[in-house]
Amino acid sequence: MKFGLKAFVADRALIIERMKECIAWTAIGVFLTFGVINALVLMPALFDHHFPLAGHPQSVWSAELDSNGDERPNVIKTYFGNQLLRIDSDRNFDGKIDLVQKYSAGSLILEIHDDDFYGKPKAIKEFSNGKLTIVERDPSERGRIDTVEYYDDSGKLILRQNASGDATLAPMPGCGNTPDVPEQRVPARMSRDNIPVV
Repeated sequence: MKFGLKAFVADRALIIERMKECIAWTAIGVFLTFGVINALVLMPALFDHHFPLAGHPQSVWSAELDSNGDERPNVIKTYFGNQLLRIDSDRNFDGKIDLVQKYSAGSLILEIHDDDFYGKPKAIKEFSNGKLTIVERDPSERGRIDTVEYYDDSGKLILRQNASGDATLAPMPGCGNTPDVPEQRVPARMSRDNIPVV
């Protein structure tokens, strides 16, 4: 072991040189790590493919589409891995979402419509196995459902109920309620959960 000022300066210079090498190698490692991660994150959005991130099949990512060239996305598709979860659409190109479609296992399960583009939902449509089952309407946009419509498996309206609980049966051929007979108003019986019992 060396003693004295010259020895101390030489050892210090060696230590600083080793630290610079370590810092350089660490910086290269960090750069490579984050470069690979950024490339994996940006890849699906760049190519708008439906594949999960490499090594992360359960990640959420989205693809944006600008269909009118105003540099704002008009359609945003959100995926979980390679499965479509939701589509947000700006149908009148004002920068606000006015149609939301939610999916489960590749099938449409819910649509939320703002058809007059005032920023409040006017109708909520529920689907089962890709078929319309229930429509809840708020035409006055008060934040309360005014009308609920129920549909059968073929997509025909079978019952319409308003906020006061009155229900209207839609004409159904073969059931004594034919198209030549006008819609019939019937008092709705409600279950404990405020669901109409027909």
